[in-house]
Amino acid sequence: MYLEYKKQFLEYMESNDAKLIVQMFDDAFPQYKTLFTAVKKVDFVLWQDRIKVDGNIITRIQIPDQYKCQQ
Repeated sequence: MYLEYKKQFLEYMESNDAKLIVQMFDDAFPQYKTLFTAVKKVDFVLWQDRIKVDGNIITRIQIPDQYKCQQ
């Protein structure tokens, strides 16, 4: 189960969303840009941006327009 989770997480790290999260983290916390890996930065954001609704954890990740890819 862990290996499957790890595989999916590493695939996610290649996505535009993950890359945007890393860029946003670096912009918000430039003092930590080289201290944390990209994986840890995404981990911080995904675990901190959640709320509990009716006993269920809901993720509220919203990427600001300035970081979205222009299509």
